Parts: sequence; structure tokens; C-alpha cells
Amino acid sequence: MKTAIQGNKRTQTVPVILKGGLMARVNPQDIPDNKWDHHHGVTANGQKVNSLKTTKIDDTILIQNGSGGPTFSTTMGEFEVAAVQILAGIGYDVKAPGH
Repeated sequence: MKTAIQGNKRTQTVPVILKGGLMARVNPQDIPDNKWDHHHGVTANGQKVNSLKTTKIDDTILIQNGSGGPTFSTTMGEFEVAAVQILAGIGYDVKAPGH
């Protein structure tokens, strides 16, 4: 994540990989709220969770902790592998499609 100052405002941009492998930078604050998926629910041990948002831009997923919180970006492939491994590591029976 890079930080820039525009006037009195501090903005943070994250890298995204576009189709064809081109890289660009996006300010997550410029993405309209209706373009984010809001993740709410209850964990396996009963903890209520209401603070994660995600959105996809071409081959990149952006993950934001809470409204306006820090944003992380990674490729969909990297996220897919990590998600399966993380969920399996905490006891979920998860397999990647086709495996």
C-alpha cells in the first residue's frame, strides 16, 4: 500500500493486476460501497463477525477490514490457495475444485 497526500487528505492506494498482466494502483476509497461484498456471520465457535469487505478487480481481490480500514490486495490465485489452506488449518473440510 502506498500513501500519498492530496491537499489536506491522505490517500492510500493498493496495486491491482489487470487483464493481460498490467499493473495499476487504486484508491479503495474511490470504489463505491455497492461494489464491495460485505461479509457478516458467525464463526464455528459462535463469535459474531461483521467487519470484512471484499471486491474483485480483474485478477485481483481487495480485502478491507471494516469500513474505511486498511486494505490489502492480492491475486485471486494467491487468495484461493491461502483460503483453502487457512480454512483447512482451522478444521474445515475444504478442497479446491477439481482436486
